[in-house]
Amino acid sequence: MPKNLLKILSKYQTSHIEDSKLLLMDNIWITILSSAGVASIISAIVGYVFNVLMQKRKYKDDYYKMVLEKRMNAYVQVEEIYKTLTTSIVNDGKTHCIIFDNEKFFTSFLSSLYGAMRNNIWLSDDINNDLYYLNDMLSLVSKSLNKNGISIQELGEQKQEIFSETHIMLEKHYNQDMMTLHDVKGFLKSKTKKNK
Repeated sequence: MPKNLLKILSKYQTSHIEDSKLLLMDNIWITILSSAGVASIISAIVGYVFNVLMQKRKYKDDYYKMVLEKRMNAYVQVEEIYKTLTTSIVNDGKTHCIIFDNEKFFTSFLSSLYGAMRNNIWLSDDINNDLYYLNDMLSLVSKSLNKNGISIQELGEQKQEIFSETHIMLEKHYNQDMMTLHDVKGFLKSKTKKNK
């Protein structure tokens, strides 16, 4: 009997081991498949979140590019203004800015100045202050021109020093702004602080 018992036990163990191997293989497949399912779900969620964040980033970058382009266009107008102010004409030993050479130049310059002032939202406060000061000075010149019967060249000669100083300040602020023009975030923060 012990021999038979050993055979039976041996068969039972072999069949039990085979069953446990099959059961173990089934568990491994279940684990693998469930892990793959979980991984694909996690991967889809991570991919979605990444896409959303990248779209927000792209939107923000596109917005900053648009603001920078607007600012650059506004500063091109400012550059034309200060370059025009640097051009002087000597007439009978007296110097005056080219804008005072004749009324056509004067009117054309005023038009350029108003164009730059319309874009004031894209300019720094210093540049805006310079443009408004320049506008005030030109308004005074324009009133004097109409009241006193003085020629535009004479007024330009009388006010040459004021316009020279204004041109220097405008150029200084322009150059400062060129150093930080790329900092759109800082520019927008400065505009927000000003409005609070």
